[in-house]
Amino acid sequence: MTMSNLNIAQPISPKDIKDFSKWVMYGGFRRYHNDGRIDDSHLGHDFISYLNTRGKEHFRLSPATPVRAIADGKVKLIHKKPVSYPFSDYELYIAVQHPEHGMTSGYMHVVPCVNIEDTVRKGQIIATLFDTSAYMPDISLATHLHFELGHSLRINLTYPFLNEQIDPLHEIPKLSDISVRPVSPFSPRVRK
Repeated sequence: MTMSNLNIAQPISPKDIKDFSKWVMYGGFRRYHNDGRIDDSHLGHDFISYLNTRGKEHFRLSPATPVRAIADGKVKLIHKKPVSYPFSDYELYIAVQHPEHGMTSGYMHVVPCVNIEDTVRKGQIIATLFDTSAYMPDISLATHLHFELGHSLRINLTYPFLNEQIDPLHEIPKLSDISVRPVSPFSPRVRK
């Protein structure tokens, strides 16, 4: 199923960012597992960087940036990573099911302002971004929204990303038109 012909909103509205011109949609981050495995399975997109009207790139968003529901739906999950997860104190994840579209949207690194089972409307503010850069300065993680779209939601209490993911760049109207093609700004790090 494709959502590209549906009337849905972007998870962060360009109108909420002063002097916004285009998104720089980062993807393809390497994931380092506790057991030593490395993979490139970073799915979804990071709303982390944008070009201003003069073409200058800004690589981080303001923690006050509103995060909006992409369509009408119901909040099905607000999940905080378990204490054993390395970044548990800021890994809040919201999942909203959109039955009319047969989709679920996921929002990570946020401070929710909704509750589980709340009904939300398209464009409604459901959270603001969490200031990850101030919380963990030793890893310099820029404040951003990790956003996912999926056909279904399977709750995994240790890693609640969506399954059956689809690329938001191709599904959200106008998003690919106001985006620079995804590339990772980070070079692979060497594990010791």
